[in-house]
Amino acid sequence: MVALAVLLTTVFCLGFVAERRSGQGRIEAVADAIIKRLPGIRSLYSSFDEMSEMLLDSDTHSIQEAVLVEDPTE
Repeated sequence: MVALAVLLTTVFCLGFVAERRSGQGRIEAVADAIIKRLPGIRSLYSSFDEMSEMLLDSDTHSIQEAVLVEDPTE
């Protein structure tokens, strides 16, 4: 139980420090490198990272418009 509390506190503190720094900080780069080395988590993390970068990117060329598609089963 103590180990879980220490882990959560460490992750929270690292996230707080990384958020306060501007740009791609050193902590974020090290965390990305560590996560990308883990075999089971690498593909999942890479997918979420690419998706979040696309959605949070200020350049709107990747998302052009929203459309409504009707379901043909009526």
